[in-house]
Amino acid sequence: MSASASQAIQDAQRRENYRVPTDWWVRLNIPMDLTTQIADISLSGARFIGELPCTPGVPIGFALEVPGVGDVPITADVVWVHKGHTGVRFTDVVGKRAQLLREALIDEERRILAEKCHPVPTAWDNSYVEVAPDDELAKQTRRQKII
Repeated sequence: MSASASQAIQDAQRRENYRVPTDWWVRLNIPMDLTTQIADISLSGARFIGELPCTPGVPIGFALEVPGVGDVPITADVVWVHKGHTGVRFTDVVGKRAQLLREALIDEERRILAEKCHPVPTAWDNSYVEVAPDDELAKQTRRQKII
């Protein structure tokens, strides 16, 4: 593998969580009052459309409008402001809706994965065995079949 290919893989995997493209709206309330959209979001942060008028490191508070969930209050730190966008890292997702936000993002990741993946070959379907998480003997047997 070439050095440039290796660097491209590292760059693609530099984030802790997968970013989901979205057009969700946010209402910022600390330290300013404005509304903007989110270009993409993950479990740990988001990229806003528009350069917020603040310096990286500034804490902000906002309400994220999640379809099917409602407003989710979030606090975050501005990480960067560049080329018409602002990147933030979540510091706290407040309230009971935090789990609903997590579930919405995971569902969206699954949808994207299903769209981008190839179907499982028919030959593989016959060898698949459902294994309970605590069934160690079945896991060992399955590993031996695979090898």
